[in-house]
Amino acid sequence: MTASFSKLDTGAWGIRLESDVAPNAGDRVQVTKKNGESKSVTIESVLSGGTGPNGQTFTCTIVPTRRPNIR
Repeated sequence: MTASFSKLDTGAWGIRLESDVAPNAGDRVQVTKKNGESKSVTIESVLSGGTGPNGQTFTCTIVPTRRPNIR
């Protein structure tokens, strides 16, 4: 399973997930950023899925992370 961040049509950030198993809302996924760091995110909903070059590809929204208030 591989996951990367993707800008959604709404303008929000989501993930593009390549996996043999369909994801579900509430699943936690490790996403690798372009700089090589990884971040754990929670899937909010699955928007679409289909067959891609590496198996099935899913586009998912993610639960927003709260940012600390900086004053």
